[in-house]
Amino acid sequence: MRSGWRNDRDGDHHLDLATDHPPHTQEPKERVKRPDFGSLGRPVKLRANYFSINVAATQAVFYRVDIKQVRRGSAEPMDTDDAVPAKALPRAKARAVIDALAKEQKWPAGCAFDDQHTLVCPEYFIDQAEHSYDVMATLPDRERPSRFTVTVKYTSNIALSELSEYCKYVEVVVGAAQ
Repeated sequence: MRSGWRNDRDGDHHLDLATDHPPHTQEPKERVKRPDFGSLGRPVKLRANYFSINVAATQAVFYRVDIKQVRRGSAEPMDTDDAVPAKALPRAKARAVIDALAKEQKWPAGCAFDDQHTLVCPEYFIDQAEHSYDVMATLPDRERPSRFTVTVKYTSNIALSELSEYCKYVEVVVGAAQ
């Protein structure tokens, strides 16, 4: 039985349907062995993703953000079933919607959005109730703006002084253990 790719008279490549997988997706027969793995070289101390920061903000305020696109000609968001969690927009589209809303509502500078569901700000800018906003945003792949309903709800806040103290504690404990 023939298997894999074949060429026809015109030089075009075709996958022979008699095979389960094209040859380039088949699993290797065995893994390459590494001689003396872990026995050569010398140990080093490594510290990664560590740097000193000074932040003027005294707190980080967290908000849950849900974005739903509104159908054209409708007042209701596309996903109206509250039992089903809102599917996150692709990151670039979510960023465009939040940027448009922040500009429209004049949100304070220094807010950070994870492009999914979390907004972190250096201060409270809305009360602890849930707020819904209708916003028009032009998405990266569209010429005309689309309408969205964005729900923002306060979830928690962290005093940055407590976070700083925790980091100092961890540095002392980890440093002493080494």
